Amino acid sequence: MDLYLLMAAVTTAAPYDVTERSELWARCLGHHAPGASASVMVSRLWLQLEQLGLINRSQNGKFTKITKLMEDGTSGSYRPPIGLADGPLEDIYFRLPFQYWIDGLHKKLTLSGKALLLICMSRRDPQFYIPEVFADWYGLSPKTIRKGREELLTSGVLTTVGYGIYIDTSLPTLTTTADKYAFQAPYNLNVSKRTTASDCSAADETKAEEDGQAAPISAPHEPLLSTVEFLVRKGEAG
Repeated sequence: MDLYLLMAAVTTAAPYDVTERSELWARCLGHHAPGASASVMVSRLWLQLEQLGLINRSQNGKFTKITKLMEDGTSGSYRPPIGLADGPLEDIYFRLPFQYWIDGLHKKLTLSGKALLLICMSRRDPQFYIPEVFADWYGLSPKTIRKGREELLTSGVLTTVGYGIYIDTSLPTLTTTADKYAFQAPYNLNVSKRTTASDCSAADETKAEEDGQAAPISAPHEPLLSTVEFLVRKGEAG
């Protein structure tokens, strides 16, 4: 997964390809094996991604040229998202900040944490539940959901922001009380545009009233870190 994410980070402009040594890819991922071992490891990973229809490979002397394809596994030529709020679902995307690598999350998180990180980012909600029904929606196990959630909380990517009533049709009561979560900056950069300015103002006023302070008229927006964009090519189940 990390090799794919890293490749996507450096192929953001046409013709969406990159040519580098296998040893460099291995070092970027935190593997400092001898040259031959690194080449074998990276070549195997590229082969898996190629078989999944996510990349094309070709040799360029001693280097390997990697061309990014569409994320849906159809082996189609890559087309960047338009990003229109009212556009087709295939043009909805989410972004992964480079802080992911700066914070060393590619080493700290297991596959459980990484999978849940991308799932929650793709949903683009300012606050959200992480129900175990995600296991059915995304083909994961309930244990994976629990483990991933704990990793994201421990690493400071997620924070608990309260609790609420969550609809769970598997229960006789149809509802249950569950914790709500939110991303910490800069991992919160995917909040949907459906969160309007008026919603934010109302939240500011409520918080100010609780603190006994006057609500600020406006707040400066911090610049976002450079990001990698990923399309949500499939509709969300449920």
